[in-house]
Amino acid sequence: MSGDIIKDKHFKQILYGVAVAVTQTLFCGACFYVGLFRTEFLEFIYLFSACWAGHLLFVVAAYSGFHKRLKFESLILPHMVWNGIWFLVSAYYLDRMRISVMMMFLLVMLIGSFRIKLSGFMLLAGIAIIGYGGVLYLLGQNHPETLFIATEFLQELMQWGAFSLVILFFAWMGADISGLRQALAAKNKALNEALRRISELATRDELTGLFNRRYISDVFKIQKGMADRGGHDFVLCYLDLDHFKQVNDTYGHSVGDEVLKVYAELAQSHVRSIDYCARFGGEEFVIILVKTEINGAHSVVDRIRHSIENYNFQTIAPGLKVTLSVGMSQYQSFERVEDALARADSALYRAKNAGRNRVVVADMPPRNMEVLHGVAVKPDKKA
Repeated sequence: MSGDIIKDKHFKQILYGVAVAVTQTLFCGACFYVGLFRTEFLEFIYLFSACWAGHLLFVVAAYSGFHKRLKFESLILPHMVWNGIWFLVSAYYLDRMRISVMMMFLLVMLIGSFRIKLSGFMLLAGIAIIGYGGVLYLLGQNHPETLFIATEFLQELMQWGAFSLVILFFAWMGADISGLRQALAAKNKALNEALRRISELATRDELTGLFNRRYISDVFKIQKGMADRGGHDFVLCYLDLDHFKQVNDTYGHSVGDEVLKVYAELAQSHVRSIDYCARFGGEEFVIILVKTEINGAHSVVDRIRHSIENYNFQTIAPGLKVTLSVGMSQYQSFERVEDALARADSALYRAKNAGRNRVVVADMPPRNMEVLHGVAVKPDKKA
């Protein structure tokens, strides 16, 4: 049995109900042993075999998730009812000790306080009260002698009345606890959503939904550490929307914001889930392509450039056309991230000077440094 299913709250509550059934079975077995359970041995075995066949079906259904395909997604209330039915069956066969097994209804209601609503508690209370009264009636009809073994019939009725009051009180309190728990769960859900939103605001650009500069700076450090340990290569891409200031000046900042959103959507559609797209500031963007070499990265960013060039910005503003310039650099082990970014920025500058709307790959840094135990050192010229 996997740890995940054991941690599932629904399945755990079914197991709680099974634990109550174990207690009932052991109690009835002890009563049978001392002669207080009015059956023969085979009849006792048949009764509790039927009881446990039902419990086994509930456990299998909860474990497999089969109940989720039905109209009701929770097996807790049906399992509580099943437990209650067998408490009543046991009470019919028990002498003197029937009130003891009926009190196990309280344990079942305690389990229900995790999830069951007031209507469910009232259903179970009705089964307990009416069922207990029915047991006493059947005993009076079929086995009247059992009602006078240790006490008088009036005392049995008083016990039934006290049991009914306790069950109704537990039903009311259980429903109240369940309501409080559900309200707390709703508040926790809202709190988690608020925390998720705060975390998102701390790591993402509010306008485009891309990662922000602070977060991507931390990603640089992580990727550098992995690359320096021989984990994988990665490529830094510096991207800039051409003449974006003219877009804002000509069409207004609201149109400029829409252009930025379009870029973000198109860029993210061309990268993998393991890659990172970030807004570095204004119309400048950074993409980190993980586990990628320069040739493969070039194909990715060129597709992004083409998608921007061919996008129909006329739907945003008449006559609007936007292009993209890109500078790229392959990170070299043990170099500073700032140096790799500077090479990508220099390549972007060359793309701008060459007429924009193009991808330029930065030159590889000269290999005039060697790495010894993670520290760059100059080679010995005499060697």
